[in-house]
Amino acid sequence: MIQRKQSVFLLLAVILGVLIIVNYPMWPLFLLALVASSLSFFTIFKYKRRPLQARLSILAAILFVLWYPAVMLVNKFMMSTGLQYDIVNVWGALPAVSAILCLMARKGIMDDERLVRAADRIR
Repeated sequence: MIQRKQSVFLLLAVILGVLIIVNYPMWPLFLLALVASSLSFFTIFKYKRRPLQARLSILAAILFVLWYPAVMLVNKFMMSTGLQYDIVNVWGALPAVSAILCLMARKGIMDDERLVRAADRIR
């Protein structure tokens, strides 16, 4: 079921997550982006269990959103050591875009679930 639109959205979220991993090598940011990206990738293959897939896509979106407080904590730690870690660039928007893609995938998953339930009701 890779041809579904939600699979494409999740795959784009994975690709953006990999770009986050490459551009932010600090270990807390790396770990959070790695978990969110791998969860998005894992979610693609759970197409037979749509309710689980919807919950996992929400969890991936939450992890992508939690990336921003993690950046603030890393900045606070690095400022105490005299360094500054800059997220004000193009790459800083990638977690937000990934979270939006995960939410769009969830909407597609829920639309599929409604369609399947309607078809079951007709039978």
